[in-house]
Amino acid sequence: MKKKILYINSLRDDDPQEMDILTGVVDAQTQLEYRSLRTGPEHLQYKTYRAAVLIQLVYMLKQAENEGFDAVIVGCFLDPGLEEGREITENTLVVGPGEASTHLAATLGNSFSLLVTHRRFREVAKQAIENDGAEVIILGCTGAHGFFKQLQQDLGVPVIDPGIVAVKYAEFPAEIKNRFGWKYSKVGAYETPPREEILGWQLGKVDTW
Repeated sequence: MKKKILYINSLRDDDPQEMDILTGVVDAQTQLEYRSLRTGPEHLQYKTYRAAVLIQLVYMLKQAENEGFDAVIVGCFLDPGLEEGREITENTLVVGPGEASTHLAATLGNSFSLLVTHRRFREVAKQAIENDGAEVIILGCTGAHGFFKQLQQDLGVPVIDPGIVAVKYAEFPAEIKNRFGWKYSKVGAYETPPREEILGWQLGKVDTW
């Protein structure tokens, strides 16, 4: 079954290496597109920066729904805009690399550790396995391209690349949405704000909302 998925790089510049890696792991029936924010910070290590990109992300998510995407991935391990995106979309599923990675890790072992540094990955991962009892390792950044295979071989435990997991994770709910109609409940946490309020308060454009 064909699936249309959008990967949003939540920073302001394209990453050709990331694009190549992600397009190389999708199923034959999946159409994956890649877009970046055009303005904003170069990293999201501060809450202020994550707040600064949130409105752009919300508009991009809503526009993606208007374009018929089955699922959208917000490309940052910190999952900015994840709940907001699920709130404002009705037919498009929103996936976060952080959430997807921890869900998968919880099924591959009884415990996992999250690495949040690019430096000394191998040393820190070994410490997590030996001292903390980690059975699975998660690389805590979608920018950690190309690390997981060698680390996995060296460490002897599953090492999760969050960008790849997010893409594969998005394919699954996109398929079950199309086949069985399963998507986010709009009763409670992900209830969509009234369109008349969004337009009346000038929070969005008519052609988007």
